[in-house]
Amino acid sequence: MLALTGLAVATLGAAAFVGWVDLHNTDVQASVMAVAIASFAIAALFANGGWCGGVLVGLGVPLAHLYADIAGYQLPYPFPHPMSSFLALVPALAGAITGLALRAGIAQARA
Repeated sequence: MLALTGLAVATLGAAAFVGWVDLHNTDVQASVMAVAIASFAIAALFANGGWCGGVLVGLGVPLAHLYADIAGYQLPYPFPHPMSSFLALVPALAGAITGLALRAGIAQARA
């Protein structure tokens, strides 16, 4: 139960941070790096469901864009297609897979 709570808190915190980074930078590289690193860390740290938490971090970007649209916040860069924010799931998935691979490699080295 404690691990599930930790996973949920880490995922929500990382997704909120990624959304904040995306809303406050004019370049996409900072958001991509934040998504990939946070997804990697969550997937590597949490055994059960870490991959799901890692992928959910990528949803921080579309949710931040939805918040900006509802709140009337002007993004610091042109954003013509709202569905393109879901491309943040690509580095999230790559980070989660890499984190799982690291976790599996460490488990195999210990055995």
